[in-house]
Order: sequence, then structure tokens, then C-alpha cells
Amino acid sequence: MKVKHSEIRLKGASICRGVAIGKPLFLTLTDDHVPEFTIPVRDIDDEISRYIHAVASSKEDLQRLLLKLKEERILEGAAILDAHLQMMQDPLFTTQVEQEIRNTRKNAEFVFHSLINQCQKKFQSLPDPFFRERFKDIQDISRRVMGYLRKSVRISLADLPPNSIVFSLELSATDAAEADVACVKAIVTEIGGMTSHAAIVAKAKGIPYVTDVAFQKIMNIDDDCIVIVDGRTGDLIFYPEKETLDAYVALQKELESQEGVLLKSRELFSETLDGYQVR
Repeated sequence: MKVKHSEIRLKGASICRGVAIGKPLFLTLTDDHVPEFTIPVRDIDDEISRYIHAVASSKEDLQRLLLKLKEERILEGAAILDAHLQMMQDPLFTTQVEQEIRNTRKNAEFVFHSLINQCQKKFQSLPDPFFRERFKDIQDISRRVMGYLRKSVRISLADLPPNSIVFSLELSATDAAEADVACVKAIVTEIGGMTSHAAIVAKAKGIPYVTDVAFQKIMNIDDDCIVIVDGRTGDLIFYPEKETLDAYVALQKELESQEGVLLKSRELFSETLDGYQVR
């Protein structure tokens, strides 16, 4: 017998407007233990080659996403990924890691992870929160590189089931760039801000986004429950009553209709009140 749940409402901070109705999908980003071992002298060049290949594969990913965003005319998001590609030219991602592998004879994962941690400490010591926030870009790149080094399976927002409401502790710019808007109906995070690069990309894609949500309150939510995300107000509604669901379905249709009118009007030329086109 199916248990009937009472409607649950939570309040977060609105990042991107819009209304979404779907089922929750919880993403967990875990930084597992990074192994440390010594590389035989004869294998050092091969270990460096393995690291170079991981960086090259990460660059290919970013270039693919960059082209995708340009095709979608999400130019601000494309500029962020272009900046990521430029950051990957920094010695931190190139000569510094290679030299450290030679000096310490340690495996690439351990060396890379250690250098990223050192970089994080430097960023955390900066007095300006804006610049501290920029470490998330380095973290975003490093997770992708580490995924190739460890051959781990990455969960991509491009491969999610339809009507997914994505719940993640935090989200990176490339995560948001990968999101397929046909399947990802909304994003909910515990950590995030209006100026984060993930927020900028999500806004450009028009994905409702709510942050500052206490995840400990929703750990027992069923995977097949219905969730409503109101990106206008920051409201989250789990197990909505029929009246609530009906009201939001109607609101969603109204907003989609308004969006359709706006999309048509954006192709029109700007005119003055007396009919002259503005060039």
C-alpha cells in the first residue's frame, strides 16, 4: 500500500526565475581518498604522459561545451568556459605538475591533488570574497582532470532522465553548461550565489535555480515523489496536494505561453512610436 505523504514546503534563495515540476535526482560530488605511491624512475615519463592525456581530454570536453553554448547563443556562459581553457595554460596545470612528478616520483593524482590544495589555501587567504569565489573555477577544472586520471565515471547533466529536478550540494559552471534543458527542469543547491558562474550559465539557459536549501531536511524524500520548484520565490514543494499541483501546472502553462510570445517578438525590429526602425 502506497503511503500518502503530507505536503512539505521549504524556502530557498531564488537564483533563476521560472517554475518546474518533476522528480528529484540527487547528485553527489565526492572527493574520494587520493592514493599516493612512488613511481619507478623508468616509468616517470609514462606517468607524465598519463597526466598530459588527462589534461588534453579535459580541454576537449571544454571546447565541445564551448561550441555547444555558442550554438545555443549563450555567450556569457561561453566566455566563462573560454576563461577555463585559458586557465589551463597556467603552469599549475602544465609544467608545475610535470616537474613535481619528476622531483617527487609520486603518482600524477597525488601530485595534482596536492598542488590544487596548496592553491586553495592561497585563495582562501585572499581578503576579497569575489577572488576567493574564483577558486571554484580551478576546482571545476581539477575535478574534470582528476576524473580522467582516475578513470572515474562522471555523472553528466546531459544524460539525465526527463523532468529531472537536480539536487546537488553545489554546481560548477561546466555542470550547468552540460545541462540538457529538455531533461533538466530545475536546479537546487545548498551552496551557491547570484554571481557564481554556475548561476550565470543556468540563467542564460533559462533553468529555474534555487539555492541556500538545507539538504538535511530532505534526505528522506522518495526518489519518485513530485517536486515543484518556484524559481520566482525560492519555494520548494514536495508531495504537493492536488490543489497545489493543479495551480502550478496552470501557472507553468501561463509562463510558457508568455515566453512563447516574447521569443516571437525578439525577432522583430525595434521601432519608434511613429513607425521608424531603430538601427
